[in-house]
Amino acid sequence: MTEKKLPDEFFSLRQAADYGNVSRQAIYSAIHKGKLKAVKQGNNWKIRRDDYDEYRLDRHNREKSVIGGEKVFDEAKGHYSIMFVSKALSAALGRPYPPQHLYYLIRTGQIEAFKKGSSWIIAAKDAQELYEKEMGIDDCLRRFS
Repeated sequence: MTEKKLPDEFFSLRQAADYGNVSRQAIYSAIHKGKLKAVKQGNNWKIRRDDYDEYRLDRHNREKSVIGGEKVFDEAKGHYSIMFVSKALSAALGRPYPPQHLYYLIRTGQIEAFKKGSSWIIAAKDAQELYEKEMGIDDCLRRFS
């Protein structure tokens, strides 16, 4: 795939969409969510190249996910993503702990979690309780093997 050339300083919504290989609606949505800085001139949006490059680098960064001005995943508040808890449990238990299992536990009510936007959040205390439960299961299994 060849790199598409952008105008020097500013470009349109259509040019940004073409360059990033995304729809114009995706760019428009990013502007309205405050993820991409842009200026409206008449009926057209103008986007600075530097702002677009910054947006492209950070658009999938979970650490910067924000809803209503508040971080979605906030370690300071003890709010963790499914993937974070999955990786932490895998490391702590010394065996794979797939995210699908966490979704199953949430769906069946075996672990507390809440939604923020489209993401499931597990609180630190709930992740700790799950870890302690899993360690107990591992101890029981070792006794019978």
